[in-house]
Amino acid sequence: MRKSLILATMLTVGSSLMAQSVFVGLDAVNSDMSASIFAQTSSGSASMSDSDRDTNLKLKIGLDDVLNGRVYLKTGKVYDDGNFNYKSTTINYDYYFSEKDNTKLFVGAGIGQGKVELYNYSGTGAEYGVRFGGMMSFNNLSLEMGLGYTKASADFTITSGTDYAKVEAKNYSELFVGINYKF
Repeated sequence: MRKSLILATMLTVGSSLMAQSVFVGLDAVNSDMSASIFAQTSSGSASMSDSDRDTNLKLKIGLDDVLNGRVYLKTGKVYDDGNFNYKSTTINYDYYFSEKDNTKLFVGAGIGQGKVELYNYSGTGAEYGVRFGGMMSFNNLSLEMGLGYTKASADFTITSGTDYAKVEAKNYSELFVGINYKF
């Protein structure tokens, strides 16, 4: 009985994996990154919060047709002005809540790690976010567009004696346009 249950489970999981398609994708992402800096010296303290836009590319690789959606790893720069930059790597799931002909609408979530850098200093932290969008498929190619919001917690502190400065990535919103190829 136990062997037949294990065999049935293996066949079910195996056939489910065979129905999935591996895909790779590239997204052009316009991000609005928010960050803050707080400094404390013997003369006093100062803080600054700012947000700025940047456009970068992010790479995706994953499985399509998983539980009415897709699971994928996404990595790339969110913001880079030459001095301050933020990179992100997340694992994501997008649920297809509407599929009609070659068009899919999706809502998704992701969790991962971000890395904030300023000059030669850097720090990492967790991030999580949500997104929604639409996708049109043409044979093995698909085009997608959507919006996302991610909460970031990457930070680092620079100290010198009793003086210190803390740099923190807070969040970012994204408008993305992408192309995917399904094998």
